Amino acid sequence: MNYQEAIKYLRSYKRNTGELSLKNLNKLLDYMDHPEKKLKFIHVAGTNGKGSTCKMLSSILRCAGLKVGLFTSPFLETENEQIQINGEVISNEDFAKVCKKVKDFTTYLMLDEIPTEFELTTAMAFQYFYDTKCDLVVLEVGLGGELDATNVIETPLVSVLTNIGIDHVDYLGTTLKEIACKKAGIIKENGIVVSYEQEKEVEEVIKLTCEERHNKLVFAEFSELKLHQENLSRQKFSYKQNTNLSLSLIGEHQRKNAAVALEVIAQLQTLGYKISENAISEGMNYVTWPGRFEVLCKQPLVILDGGHNVQCVEAFSEVLKQFIPGKKAIVILGVLADKDYKGMIPYLVPFTKRFIAVTPKNTRALPSEQLAEELSKHHPLVSHNATPVEGIMAALRDAREDDIICVIGSLYMAAEIRDCFIGE
Repeated sequence: MNYQEAIKYLRSYKRNTGELSLKNLNKLLDYMDHPEKKLKFIHVAGTNGKGSTCKMLSSILRCAGLKVGLFTSPFLETENEQIQINGEVISNEDFAKVCKKVKDFTTYLMLDEIPTEFELTTAMAFQYFYDTKCDLVVLEVGLGGELDATNVIETPLVSVLTNIGIDHVDYLGTTLKEIACKKAGIIKENGIVVSYEQEKEVEEVIKLTCEERHNKLVFAEFSELKLHQENLSRQKFSYKQNTNLSLSLIGEHQRKNAAVALEVIAQLQTLGYKISENAISEGMNYVTWPGRFEVLCKQPLVILDGGHNVQCVEAFSEVLKQFIPGKKAIVILGVLADKDYKGMIPYLVPFTKRFIAVTPKNTRALPSEQLAEELSKHHPLVSHNATPVEGIMAALRDAREDDIICVIGSLYMAAEIRDCFIGE
């Protein structure tokens, strides 16, 4: 099996449209002799900030001299991005090799027992991290928590809950409490939980779950954050005893994500992990995370952000108001049909001089014509293009050097847009 054959195999088992269950994945892992039971995890769930928090944690732990596996989703450009060790993406050759290993185990299953694409990829990550003898694995939840494929693991070193809000209502419920219950499903017996400061009803769910399952609970303390300096490329800040931290991810929401990561590090230190102040500062300094308020061009200023729900777009608008006050942007917006795009629009309108609606490259995408129709109810200048690339080209044709172009709404546009500026 080569890399392309591996991708074709995985894509033949697309997401489960029925009831979510871990039964099939557990059965596969039985035959694989449960590689996940031989690994140590930091398990990260939440609505927003999961990926950024995971990147911060993996970078700090790597600087502390540990061999760190990282599993995140979705990918921006290639499937192998989801599986990394110490910042290095799994090679095409190793991806194909571990996929073949997992595929061979599926021959013991009935056809209707074969896991979904994401579950198979999760099993591959477990096997690869075990085979390569990772010291720790930072594991990002794909969807929800309780019934996510990653939740087959036993009690991790630390369970982490980032900012929880309304998203994926078809799967997780329509209220904050329902969604919080699903996310808190990653909390196992007798563990440690570190959480973002949440809405009151979310905090109540987390506290009750921790009490019932005998977990130590630590909340990040955002009042302890102190900003020293910030521009469009980097911010410098302190959190409690961690001073002079430097991070390329900007905005208050990223400082809050950093506070969560630092509380996780503090808990690992109590467990005996030797993580120095130098490793913490170096790890923060080295963090990169494409597609998160990423400046792709300076004249005109082109900003790419994968914000795909109301909370993300609100955070994006706050950062934009901070750095570019009083200016209006050409906004290229592409969304998935199952997202609350109507809720995103009011946050974008105040700083938009013109909207360009596009269709992300995803089967769940909302057609650009339909999005443009909705945008026209809120703004007089709206056009639409079939693809994100056509949208950015149209914006660049019309833009002056001092203009601002913002691309937002879905991570599924990021790869195409980045290629227009960065190339392969």
